[in-house]
Formats: sequence, C-alpha cells, structure tokens
Amino acid sequence: MNSAFPTPMQSFEPLTHNPFDPPQINKESHAVNTISEFSTFMKLSALNPSKAQGPDGIPVWLLKENADLLAGPVSVILNSSFHESRLPPSWKEADVVPVPKQRPINDINKHLRPISLTPILSKLAEDHIVEKYVKPAVLQSIDPRQFGSIPKSSTTHALVNMTHNWLVNTDGNVATARVALLDFRKAFDLIDHSVLVEKLATYDIPSQTKSWIVDFLMNRKQRVKLAQDCHSEWCSVPSRVPLGTKLGPWLFLIMITDLDTPADLWKYVDDTSCSEIVTKGSESKLQEVVDDLSRQASIDGPVLEYAGPVFQRSLPNYISEDLERIQRRALRIIYPDLSYGVALETAGLPKLNEERKDFNQSV
Repeated sequence: MNSAFPTPMQSFEPLTHNPFDPPQINKESHAVNTISEFSTFMKLSALNPSKAQGPDGIPVWLLKENADLLAGPVSVILNSSFHESRLPPSWKEADVVPVPKQRPINDINKHLRPISLTPILSKLAEDHIVEKYVKPAVLQSIDPRQFGSIPKSSTTHALVNMTHNWLVNTDGNVATARVALLDFRKAFDLIDHSVLVEKLATYDIPSQTKSWIVDFLMNRKQRVKLAQDCHSEWCSVPSRVPLGTKLGPWLFLIMITDLDTPADLWKYVDDTSCSEIVTKGSESKLQEVVDDLSRQASIDGPVLEYAGPVFQRSLPNYISEDLERIQRRALRIIYPDLSYGVALETAGLPKLNEERKDFNQSV
C-alpha cells in the first residue's frame, strides 16, 4: 500500500523552489499574518476530542482541555511559522489511513481512499490561513457554478440549479438537454504543484502567506497507518493536496476554478457535469465540449473520467438497479406499449449490466 498510493504521483516533479521566497520580514508583514492568543484559545477550545491525532502523537483532548494554559505558547509557535513562512518538518508529515470506497477491495489504487491524519497544530495554522486569506480570495473569483466546499452550498443547490436550467430551456420548444457526467480520477493526488503555484500567484493573497502555502506543499512525507502501532516506512510526496487537511480542498478549488467551456457547467469539487440544449434539427456538440474539458484538465494534471460509475466493474446491486431503471424509464417513453425486453430488442440495446460486463471484459 505504501508503494501503491504514491505511484500515480511519480510523473510529477516535486517543488524545489519557493517563488515567493524570501518574504520581506518587517513590522508591517508581522502585522499582516498574526494570530492572537485569544483566537488561538478559541480554536483550541473548539477542537473535537474524538478526532484522531497526527503522527506527532499529540492527542486532541490534551490541547482542548488545556486550552487556557497552551493558548499563549501555541500562538507564539503559530506566529513564528507565519512570520518566517516556514512549517516545522513534523507538520508536513501525515499518517495515511486507507478508507474503503467499496467492498470487496480488488484494486488498492481504485477502491481505497487515502485520508491523511496530520498534526493538530498544523491544522490550526491552516485554519487561520484559510479563514483569513485563502477563503476570501477564492470566493472573490470562484466560478458561480462551483458548489463544493463553498459555505452555504451543497449538492442540493447544484441539482436544483441544474434541473431548473434544463426545464427552462426545454419547456415547450421540442429541445432536449444532453448531459455528460465527468469525474476527476485521483483528483487530489494528481495535482501538479508547479501549476498550482502559478495559479496561486494570481490571487489577492499576501506574498508572505503565499510563501507559507508553498512551503506547506514542499518536502511532504507520508506513511500508511493500519493500526495504532502498525505503520509503513516514510515516503516522499511529490504532488497531491492531502485529503483530511484544512487547506487541501481550497487549493483544489484554485486548480479547477478556471476550467471553463461555452456549454453549461456545474462543479462539485472533483465532480463536473456539463450539458447542452439541442434544438430540433440541430447537431450535438457535447463530444467537442468533453474533449475540450479533457484537454484543459490534462494541462493541469488531473484526468477526467466519463460516466465512471456506469462502467465500474464491482458496482453494488442497488446502484446497478437504479441505473437500469433509468434506461427502462426512457424506453417506456419511446415504446409505451412494449415490455422492457421487447423494447430493448426493438431499439437494439443491451441491458446496462450486460453492456458493463462486456466492457470490463474488453479492457
């Protein structure tokens, strides 16, 4: 597992230079990025003691229960990190816990999600950076149809916006909506840090803070954790924004916010849906849109997958039935008087589960 998880990242070159370094250290820059002792106390008090500790071994409950005593020294540590735009090496280490996406697990890279457990003090520092600088800057320029990781937004908002668009544009005009559901493969792993740094430079964030973020990405290490005292060896991480960190989702948004197309587009973190309205007699250009999105994504690093769940080898029965029900409903509209089997034969279509089986045998 320890060798399998970093495998997709090996095509990327690790960052060796911080373009925002050295930051100008002066009284003004100290004032820009500083956390007060009271703010530190509030963050320590708000910690969830049930959360797992990072590889540094400092338990969450210890920090929370002694927030009044530790707020002073912890704020000094955090401010030293901010002012120097450096993170202690231990803050860049992560215990990676493999969380199953499905069972049985037939492929480590496909069926396990690596969740990073990082030091709590690192998360406190990230939280301050996100709330004070990254979040306001990203929200100022975010794609209005990005619904993931955005405050007061959810999948429900995305689905309502999507459905409203289709209904308004197809009501009474014999037009149809054609939709492609796309997903980034290994989205958080296949992040080219060099590209991310170039995009980060365009945001209205103080240079000192940008330098801290770049240092956050550099020289990271991880090990796989299977139990309390069961760890692998440490290995380097040349790309990736770690899942389980505060900063990770916002850095991913920076990576994909400029993904754009003339067609309608909806984003939910690493899931993307694009659609077009095709009027009667018009030709569909959806394939051209998908090809263009794939080209844009390949420049940044992530790889787009099309309708991945439909063709997944080990699809759960209930999802398989849900997908089959969609095809059954569509054929009932076209052939209202025919049974499903006869309608399939008339349309020259196989059942989706049969098509999935044939597809998986051919790849």
